Amino acid sequence: MKVLDYSVFRNILLKNNNNIVFPYHVHWDLTYECTNACKHCYLVNISNKYKKNETKVEQALAVIDELCALGCKKVTFSGGDPFLYDGFQALIQRANMHGLIITIFSSGQFISETQAKFISDNNVFAIEMTVFGDKVIHNNFTRNKNSFDNLEASIHNLRKYDVHVVIKTTLHKDSYKLYEKLKDRYESLGCEFHAAINIFHPWEGNEDQIIDVEVTKEQMIDYYKNILRPLPSSSIEMCNAGRMVVAIRPNGDVSPCNSYYGKVFGNINDCSFKEVWCGIKADEFRNTTKCYPIKQCIECSIKEFCDLCPGVCYWGTGKDNEVYTKICRDTQIKKLLYTNK
Repeated sequence: MKVLDYSVFRNILLKNNNNIVFPYHVHWDLTYECTNACKHCYLVNISNKYKKNETKVEQALAVIDELCALGCKKVTFSGGDPFLYDGFQALIQRANMHGLIITIFSSGQFISETQAKFISDNNVFAIEMTVFGDKVIHNNFTRNKNSFDNLEASIHNLRKYDVHVVIKTTLHKDSYKLYEKLKDRYESLGCEFHAAINIFHPWEGNEDQIIDVEVTKEQMIDYYKNILRPLPSSSIEMCNAGRMVVAIRPNGDVSPCNSYYGKVFGNINDCSFKEVWCGIKADEFRNTTKCYPIKQCIECSIKEFCDLCPGVCYWGTGKDNEVYTKICRDTQIKKLLYTNK
């Protein structure tokens, strides 16, 4: 029997399946609690509001059962930091019992050897964590003097039990020059390493919060020229948010995907997930977003250089079918690099 790599399987399943509707991948923010207070993080100011309304573990377990009955194949537990959610291990065990592909997004502050063994024993596919630079820069960025050491200890504990660790870095103007050093460091520890440069802030947040940390235009050009080296695409694919991808917030709100911050289909604490997924608001969203890609983008003369994401556009504007100027800015830079025009 031929075994497909997960990423290959996912691409085959998602590619151009515009009429398929089932919750294939659920991104679940279990809590917004976190011991870091990252400079760019929009959750810092709202975590307390969600804490008192977090979904109880009994309800969360029932939702996992329901998701699997509806065909769910993958769940990503995130936050905040999901390790701070009461009952987190019970959710991991239930997801593993159902054979779900499990990924965890964590700040890397709480993963002891015992927890690493538990993660390994329950077949977690990967744990993804973010580093913002060397020790001084990372601790300054997260505003936590122990953050870097805790992250490195978590990595060592996870790798001891052969857990797949993905280290991500969002390059900013203070860390950009450290890209090669960070890449070499974490790949030498057996981690998968990814870098990005865009720091997005939700439309109702404070954009000034990220201006001081964003890369410069010169760094952005260098990134696309020497690090990412993107290739032009001949087509823009359908967005699967609300069709095969869905997000659940700590208070039980269900959104099309994690980028659709503020758009809500319903709440799993008020009714079943199936009622939310098949409800009027979800159907209206799917019907009104059949025009994706965004009309202006279809007609754009440089769309082959664009990494279009309708969810990120909503994230930045708070509106459906609205162009987000930051994406357009990046696209112009990539076009310039390819065409010198």
